[in-house]
Amino acid sequence: MSKGNGKLAESHYRSEKAYLIKLFTTLFVIFAITCFSLYSFTDNVNTKLTEKAAINSAEIYIKALEEFRTVYTSEVVNTAKLQGLEITHDYHNKSNAIPLPATLSMLLGERMGDGINGTKTRLYSPFPFPWREAEGGLKDTFSHEAWAFLKNSPQQSYSKFEENEQGQFLRFAKADLMRESCVNCHNSHEFTPKNDWKVGDVRGILEVTLPLSSSTAYSNESLLNLFWLLVAISSVGIATISFFSVRVRRATQRLAENSLTKERQNSLNNLFTGEQTLDGLANKILSFLAPEIRANQAALFLSDSKDEYHLIGSYAVELNQLKQTSFKLGQGLVGQCAQEGVALTVDAIPTDYMKVSSGLGEALPKVIGLIPIKYKSNVIAVLEFSSLAHFEEATHEILLPLLDIIATALQTSQSRSSIDNLLKVNQEQVSELKTQQEELTSANQILEEQTLQLRQSENELKASEEELKLQSDQLRASNEELEEKQESLQRQTTQLITSKKELEKSAENLSQASKYKSEFLANMSHELRTPLNSILILSKILTENKDENLTLKQVEEVDIIHQGGQSLLTLINDIMDLSKVEAGMLDINIDAVSLNNISQHLTNLFNPVATNKGIDFTITIDEKLPEFIQTDHQRLEQILKNFLSNAFKFTKDGEVCLSIEQFSIGTKGLSSILDGCSVIAFSVTDTGIGIALDKQKAIFESFQQADGATNREYGGTGLGLSISRELTRLLGGEIKLTSQQGKGSCFTLYLPQNLSITQPVLNSSLPIVTPVKEITNNDAQESGAIKGVPLWLSDDRHIFSLADRTLLIIEDDKVFAKILVELVRSMGFKAIATNMGREGIFLAKDFCPSGILLDLGLPDIDGLQVLEQLKNNLKTRHIPVHVLSAKDKKVESLNLGALNYLDKPTETATITSVLQDSFGKLTKDVKKILLVEDDNNAQIAVKHLLETPDINVTFADTATEACQLLSHQQYDCIILDLGLPDISGTELVQTIRSQENSINTPIIIYTGQEITKEQQQVLEKFSLSIVIKGAESPERLLDDVAMFLHQVEHGLSIEQQETLKMLHDENEMLKGRRVLVVDDDLRNVFAITRVLETTGLKITQAENGQAALDAIGRAKQPFELILMDMMMPIMDGIEATQKIREMALYQSTPIIALTAKAMPSDRSKCIEAGASEYLTKPLDMDKLLSILRVWLYQRKY
Repeated sequence: MSKGNGKLAESHYRSEKAYLIKLFTTLFVIFAITCFSLYSFTDNVNTKLTEKAAINSAEIYIKALEEFRTVYTSEVVNTAKLQGLEITHDYHNKSNAIPLPATLSMLLGERMGDGINGTKTRLYSPFPFPWREAEGGLKDTFSHEAWAFLKNSPQQSYSKFEENEQGQFLRFAKADLMRESCVNCHNSHEFTPKNDWKVGDVRGILEVTLPLSSSTAYSNESLLNLFWLLVAISSVGIATISFFSVRVRRATQRLAENSLTKERQNSLNNLFTGEQTLDGLANKILSFLAPEIRANQAALFLSDSKDEYHLIGSYAVELNQLKQTSFKLGQGLVGQCAQEGVALTVDAIPTDYMKVSSGLGEALPKVIGLIPIKYKSNVIAVLEFSSLAHFEEATHEILLPLLDIIATALQTSQSRSSIDNLLKVNQEQVSELKTQQEELTSANQILEEQTLQLRQSENELKASEEELKLQSDQLRASNEELEEKQESLQRQTTQLITSKKELEKSAENLSQASKYKSEFLANMSHELRTPLNSILILSKILTENKDENLTLKQVEEVDIIHQGGQSLLTLINDIMDLSKVEAGMLDINIDAVSLNNISQHLTNLFNPVATNKGIDFTITIDEKLPEFIQTDHQRLEQILKNFLSNAFKFTKDGEVCLSIEQFSIGTKGLSSILDGCSVIAFSVTDTGIGIALDKQKAIFESFQQADGATNREYGGTGLGLSISRELTRLLGGEIKLTSQQGKGSCFTLYLPQNLSITQPVLNSSLPIVTPVKEITNNDAQESGAIKGVPLWLSDDRHIFSLADRTLLIIEDDKVFAKILVELVRSMGFKAIATNMGREGIFLAKDFCPSGILLDLGLPDIDGLQVLEQLKNNLKTRHIPVHVLSAKDKKVESLNLGALNYLDKPTETATITSVLQDSFGKLTKDVKKILLVEDDNNAQIAVKHLLETPDINVTFADTATEACQLLSHQQYDCIILDLGLPDISGTELVQTIRSQENSINTPIIIYTGQEITKEQQQVLEKFSLSIVIKGAESPERLLDDVAMFLHQVEHGLSIEQQETLKMLHDENEMLKGRRVLVVDDDLRNVFAITRVLETTGLKITQAENGQAALDAIGRAKQPFELILMDMMMPIMDGIEATQKIREMALYQSTPIIALTAKAMPSDRSKCIEAGASEYLTKPLDMDKLLSILRVWLYQRKY
């Protein structure tokens, strides 16, 4: 390492030499490429300039000859003729003769060419005079090419560069045109080869041959001189660039080295921050230096006061293999390095030297280095390191700037360590002195205390003898008392165990009684509903009197039977509701409830009752109340409807009023559960008969009424208020009654404004119910949904009235559905939402909304099937459907009758615009149809078929007339024939679709032509329907027009309505379909079969689950739908459904579960077993038929 500076200089020299070689090579290559490019470019330019100059020279040369010839002809020849001279080619052999102009000009050209570097001139023609045949014809290729070119372009020149053994030369040719002064001479000459010359004809070619050798040699010499000049300039540039590049590189290297050194010094200084031990400091130094110099092992030895160097830190060294860890001056390499104060390097390593080891192996180092670390010229430490590779030349330069910093840090740390040791010794000595002093003081105090204690103990011994006697007596008495108490405790424990067993037995009995009660109610429900089902179905059939074989009185009597059955069903439902509440099985659904919606719904419900009885009915809401409260919408409305029903029942005249207001917090008289809550008061006040004070408590008990006599004036079961009381407890509220007999009553319901999920009920004996979303059977009947299906999203179906404008949303994305609900409400509509396609069909039939927003990707059925069923039903086909989907189904949707198709994702502003635009179109008083048809009779027939007071039909005989009408007027529908006189109907369809105001206008093709596959593909892309003229085509046309114009059935004429009914027979799809009815009650089977067979269904009956499996096994064709009762002997419906679902053919067959039980868990059991739908008895046959039509619907697309 002592030779490091020389090696480093040599390394720098080699590096700089390599850099210069690379630089010169790069610059030389660039210079060579540049010179070659410049030379090639200059040579190319020089060649082009030389050729251009030669052509210019040839043009000037020929121009001079032509000018001479012209002057000679005009000035000399005419004068010579006046002097009697002859103008001839043979002027040498005749006297008084001069040469022809052409002859003289050629002679002049030869003389001029001899003096201009061998330039030659030649005049020749394919029509030479006899004396010029040897030299005047077309002799070579160039002369033929020149004649062919100049004959067609006499005003241009023809040139060509050629080369021979004498060098490159230019041949330049110009047309020799027949002049007016020469025409007569040539045509009349006795030896002329051609006698039909005209002025301007090309009679020959004047050619000049111009050598280029002299001009080319001069250009090349100039180019070479320029090239050498560029070489000289480039050489100087290369030398200059190289010089400055080397200087910049050296400066950059110095800056980089200085920067790296500063960075290392800063990093090393950062390691020394804070108080550190010598060992920790040494290890940090070695961990920093070893990677920097690429050492594999390192050690640091620090001197002490005796000039011995001890190991204080190591890097990658196995300490247990070290034979020695301290060295004196001159001892070993460490001591020698410290003594000499210079760096040492050892290359020859003995084989038994410490090896560098890792997880994969070990090896001897190739080199060892030792560096002294000096502080103020004294060696205070020695740094030793080894490496598996030879150290680089720059290692010494890396370490040199760092040694002073390391020396300072080691010296500072060593000094601090010495001071710390002195402080510790001092503190220990002070602590020992204090301890000794405290021990002496403590010993004196102990001696004094012992003296006092000896004196006191003598006195206490005397007193203790007397106390021992008294204590002995007390112990005897206490032992006797403890024995008595222990016996008493044993008796009490025995009694508690006996009481606990009795309580457990009582609890078990109560639980068993509750179970028996639930089972009894479920069985009673089944036993009551089962016969009631057949009574209601058959009485309904008889009421309809389809066969017209009953008298009017008999129909009225049967209707009374049907009404009695409905009343009995209401009573059963009330009993079941009460039993579920008492058993803690009734769930609540906490949600945001709009007070305005509650008010509107109750107004719509009870206004007709008030009007019928002549009673005033008002609802008032405190303006200070919030718009929404947190409670169960269904249960709150059920309580208020109970109060209002009673108020109207017991009020003959006067008024009934519902007031909703904030209950003052300071008001007393409410239960403690409402303390601290914000309370809402719902008060129903009437001017009816009132309730006696002694009856006010009894009316809230089950089956209790104020008037319990058998001949009482007012009917009822007495369950309404009992159910209301229990529901109020579930809602965390309270009911107060104030009444005076003969003057009226006031029922007030107090509820917390925001009911929380964990809020307890008033009666602690009732279990706390966890709120879940559930829709009861009654709610399902009101909303039009299938019984028992949970309400997916809070909407406005409970506050719907016939006067409201509603929009039905069928969308399975709950977040997007909520956005659509709020959007619809902001537009002034009521919103009804569902995520199921089948439920959407039922809701559309029940509510008949103003429009439908339909998603195609639904969880139960395809949205296109929903659209097709809606458009195939007379009750819903007029409702505009707006499809929202991410699927590419625009053509299919529009062809099925959708009004609009919007691709997802779409903005709410776009949806709003589409809805507003569609409602604007649909509410137009008169809708316009354009009929494009050239047959007058067909025009009259279509107009008679379609035109109504609100439909106007306009005719167009041709496609041109149709386009003119469409450019000035927007139509709601276009009907066109393909066979038009001017252009084809296919072209017209494409033209219509290209016009902006007709892009979305429905187009119906009504034609008698046979349509090819190619035409059909085009037409299906641009039109919505194709009707081929025939026997049933008018009905089809009327059907399509009514659908695309979204006409309501009752808005059509009676004749049109009958026509559509023939096309849309709801029962047509049921005819011949195979249905299996499974029920053990023959009355129910008879009633259901009687109704279903009238629709054309093929019914097979089975009396239990096993019989159903047998019937399935015997069937030649699989059943398409199964109606399955749940409670049956031998095998019940649950087990039968499970076994049917195991069959491959019946895994997707619709199974409708029927049950007379009405417990909340029944539906989940049926669905888990594999049922598709769930209906409770008694059955609503209209609803059952609707479900069958949905499940048995066959898709047409």
